[in-house]
Amino acid sequence: MISSSLSIDSELNSRIAKAAAVMAKLIQRLWNHSSLTEKTRLHVYQACVLSTLLYGSKTWTTYARHEKKLNTFHLRCLRHVLRIKWQDNVPNTEVLERANMNSMHSALGERRLKWLGHVMRMDAGRIPKDLLYGELAEGYRTRGRPKLQFKDVCKKDIDPYTWESQADDRPIWRLAVRQGTTDAEAKRNENAVQKRTRRKHRQQQLQEPSSFTCTKCGRDWHSRIGLHSHSRRCRPRKKPSEGKSSSAQENKAPSGPKLQQKSSWDEEHQCIKCSTNAVPPFGPTVAGLLD
Repeated sequence: MISSSLSIDSELNSRIAKAAAVMAKLIQRLWNHSSLTEKTRLHVYQACVLSTLLYGSKTWTTYARHEKKLNTFHLRCLRHVLRIKWQDNVPNTEVLERANMNSMHSALGERRLKWLGHVMRMDAGRIPKDLLYGELAEGYRTRGRPKLQFKDVCKKDIDPYTWESQADDRPIWRLAVRQGTTDAEAKRNENAVQKRTRRKHRQQQLQEPSSFTCTKCGRDWHSRIGLHSHSRRCRPRKKPSEGKSSSAQENKAPSGPKLQQKSSWDEEHQCIKCSTNAVPPFGPTVAGLLD
């Protein structure tokens, strides 16, 4: 999809919408089918959903937000295919390991580098190769950070000085790309596991008490700026006993002579609420009929 803003946001939204439509059409026939194995569901997911999602992705110039958005959709689909609920507390690294797939970061990089080697081996005069190696002779750009180019995105995954010699031989280039993708994915998963471990350890670690304690509520803030910010809006809560006693006093009925309990209709058919004579709701009493 061509846009005037040099952004792939609209293309990304279109790809995700079409892939989500494919996922929705296969819910009853495939994803929730009890007789199909997990391996079969994963093969269909790769053939139908991933091919729709990543169509034309080898030429995308992606930013970090784009790859994160695609990876989020990819993991959400994998959890649905593998029937993993969020209550199971399964991290993303285990989901990818169970599915035997790479994240969107590695998948996009692998497709991009394969296309880069293919363009490099093209004959001179081909439009893709001229666009890759060409530069603008005239014109100017607006103020601010320049837009990322395709070659800029590829430079983070390759050595810009030696990649051309490897790309000349197609089997060697594909083997190097595959090996580099595997190493990058393993390193990314290791960093994610270490980050999760540090976060869990930080949550379980108890902090020692400090002198920055609020005199009103007694909470320890462990820093002067935290205590200062809290003290400006600290309002100590009332004790439960005080709240119950005050509410009990307000709801307490005033003391006075107790009224004599009797039925709503006395012998003279007089209402004790409004002190007016009226006919009982169910007709005359038995005493009235006898009279």
